[in-house]
Amino acid sequence: MGIPHVYQGCEDKLTTLRQLCQRLNIELDQVAYCGDDLPDLAAIKRSGIGITVPNAPDYLHTHADWVTERLGGHGAVREVCDTLLEAQGHWGAVIDTYLHGRR
Repeated sequence: MGIPHVYQGCEDKLTTLRQLCQRLNIELDQVAYCGDDLPDLAAIKRSGIGITVPNAPDYLHTHADWVTERLGGHGAVREVCDTLLEAQGHWGAVIDTYLHGRR
């Protein structure tokens, strides 16, 4: 998929997220972070947009800015990506690329 930054097995996800932000020269308030478990709580709370899924524990819902309509493992990440692309005004170009094969 071409994802250049993958971190697995992190217990302290906020520290890892802060390190990634520093590496990318961005601020936490520029991040949309999606998570579904207790280790994600601090990153959800401190990101610009904290996102979780309906099948995450209730304590994540309390602290998230957005709870997706789709369940985790059933299109939630696609929902987040599509919504962000649309909000940034890029959705039409993405659809065009796939309709007309211009990549």
